[in-house]
Amino acid sequence: MSKKPMVVLAILDGWGIGKQDFTNPMVHADLKTMPYLKQHYLAGSLQASGIAVGLPWGEVGNSEVGHLTIGAGKVLYQHFPRITLSIERGEFQVNPAFLDAFEHAKKNGSAVNIAGLLTEGTIHAAFEHLEALLQTAAANNIKKVNLHLFADGKDSRPHSVLDLLKKLEQVISNLGIGVLASLSGRHFALDRDSHFDRTKKAYDVMTGASPKIERTIDEIVNEFYGTDQGDEYLPPFVCGQKGTEIQDGDSLIFIDFREDSIRQIAASFIEKDFDKFETKKFQNLYIATMTEYAKHFSVPVAFPPENVEKPIGKVIAEAGLKQLLIAETEKYAHVTYFFNGYRDDTFAGQTKVLIPSRNVERHDKEPQMMAATIADKVVDAIHGRAYDFIVLNFANADMVAHTGNFKAGVVAIKTVDEQLGRIVQACEDTGSYLVVTADHGNAEVMIDAMTGNPETSHDPSPVPVCILGSEFKQKEARPIEKADESVGILCDVAPTILSLLGLAQPVEMTGQNLLQFLR
Repeated sequence: MSKKPMVVLAILDGWGIGKQDFTNPMVHADLKTMPYLKQHYLAGSLQASGIAVGLPWGEVGNSEVGHLTIGAGKVLYQHFPRITLSIERGEFQVNPAFLDAFEHAKKNGSAVNIAGLLTEGTIHAAFEHLEALLQTAAANNIKKVNLHLFADGKDSRPHSVLDLLKKLEQVISNLGIGVLASLSGRHFALDRDSHFDRTKKAYDVMTGASPKIERTIDEIVNEFYGTDQGDEYLPPFVCGQKGTEIQDGDSLIFIDFREDSIRQIAASFIEKDFDKFETKKFQNLYIATMTEYAKHFSVPVAFPPENVEKPIGKVIAEAGLKQLLIAETEKYAHVTYFFNGYRDDTFAGQTKVLIPSRNVERHDKEPQMMAATIADKVVDAIHGRAYDFIVLNFANADMVAHTGNFKAGVVAIKTVDEQLGRIVQACEDTGSYLVVTADHGNAEVMIDAMTGNPETSHDPSPVPVCILGSEFKQKEARPIEKADESVGILCDVAPTILSLLGLAQPVEMTGQNLLQFLR
């Protein structure tokens, strides 16, 4: 048995603090556990967006940045501002990964292909990065640029792709280069849960394996909108004429900077032994990626990751303690790769348990997701005392909020609250500590207050932080509104956990111990 009590960290993905009004499904979910924690234990709120997590001021947080910041215990300069700043400084325009792609196309008399998410947001990619790359290509006298773009509808308005294409058309017209070659909903192109049948559909339109539909893009998209679905689910189709598909001798640049969702489609081009579906064996295809999607991808990377020398997982491992990392596969990378500071490999003493997510087209169809199974395993682990630290992710609130289905959002939130209640009971029964927080806001705003339309994107809301421990139990229940006062930022979570474990905070961690601020 551990000398210090076990510490459990529960990350409620996409669970922000919103207004108590009609836009917030939490108001309708009859919550029991979160109000109990806020009234009876240490509680406050943390900033999880903008400068607090290394993003531009006012920029919404996301799962990648949230888990990375929680695990690192310090604010890291995130991909989006880092790349944007490089554009402003003129460094982007001379990045060797891009210049080599241009030279390869010139040498072979071929095309530069650009692939990535066309979005209003800045969570996976950014329109301004696409525009800067097109400008850089034009400045380097590239004549043929084919665009293989992925419609968003998740971190953008559900029906925004036509507006974005009009904006892109103006850029193309001004520069005199660029042709839209294919368009795929991100449900297909950015699948991250091994649904390779979806990935293949995007791959086929990028490589010319699918025929061109002889209708205008507007006609195809508007007809699809008649099915009452958003851009995310837009079936992949070929837009360009013969010759705009990716071919031998071409260059291919993936522009997404978020690593997890782009991996499958990128792997189908990069990995020589890729076997998830039949692929073309390209000859002399130059491939570059905006960031490092996977360490084993042997391709040039425009913006390699900044090192996280001492994430909390490493600190705990070096102390000889045992750790359990658990999530369903929709969020597998977040409690592993991102939480461990951009590392795929586990540290000594870490055990990963990844629960397969349900194979559904949309998570609002089964908003309970795998929360009960995760809670089962966490409760067993708490009572089993085999671990000193457990980190878990409940994906429901975020994944279901992205669908825009308000009623399903209520069910998802209620499910998480109920399953969290089981973990609370186990921690109280065993004298364990429990830290509850979230990575970013989303589910607290599912209706646009101005238009009444579904709101599917992340929000810059603060997130809750609650700490359960026998010595923190309040003598009297506090007013619930007092529990949402701001006490810190996401990077303060790791130093707090180390304090609960009786471990020293390394100098690399710049966050603060929240125990000195929470009441």
